[in-house]
Amino acid sequence: MKYSFTPCHILIMWMFLFSSISVSAQDETPAEEPHKIEVAVGISSGLSAIIGGDIAATLTPSIGIRAGYNYLKFNRKGYETSLNDLGLGSSNIPFLLDGDVRLNTAQFWFEYMPGSEKLVRIQAGFAYAFDNKVSVNARYGDTFTFNDFPVTPDKVGEMTITYESNKILPYLGIGFGKAVPEKLLSLALEIGAYYRGQPKISIVGTELFEPNTTNDNGAIISENASKYKIQPVLTLRLGFRLTK
Repeated sequence: MKYSFTPCHILIMWMFLFSSISVSAQDETPAEEPHKIEVAVGISSGLSAIIGGDIAATLTPSIGIRAGYNYLKFNRKGYETSLNDLGLGSSNIPFLLDGDVRLNTAQFWFEYMPGSEKLVRIQAGFAYAFDNKVSVNARYGDTFTFNDFPVTPDKVGEMTITYESNKILPYLGIGFGKAVPEKLLSLALEIGAYYRGQPKISIVGTELFEPNTTNDNGAIISENASKYKIQPVLTLRLGFRLTK
């Protein structure tokens, strides 16, 4: 029996041949290995912390997470100045200031690492403020004369101004350098900002300063300071790789 091949037959044969080659090539391609989670710890210091610590992990080659704690707490007692030095008057009578800063925070955020080198990280997350206030106590440090009468510091009293803000602080920033080192160590610079929201300022006074407690001075200062809602972040971080 004599067979004749039409163009249709030839086309079907070529399609069968190419499909066979394609399936064979796919079978020979090795399966892509799943991403291995890499973990590191870091210590840091900067504008938002005297010292901080965190743990970082890469969920995918481009996505990472971070969680940590920032310690920012210090106080200064008996700093001596005067109303003249503070620009609040012409008096050179000693004026004593006590300062107390407590801005400790726990933080959590995601990081997106574009590109092949992964040296730039876009960060977004939040911090929770455990201690969230700054206070200043002011009082006279010596007896002074008013209309020929001596006035002692305890008769004048003292005044304490306290600043507080929201407990939940949204964060947005960018990091330069790897959070999880390729080998053992990495050094990174991180720049960003916390959104603290509307400042809450209160004033408590005793003796001659007591009227400041009951009037609206605290609310007025809070309103005047309403534009200061952003806390800048500048951090230098040293990372230590944990996984092999």
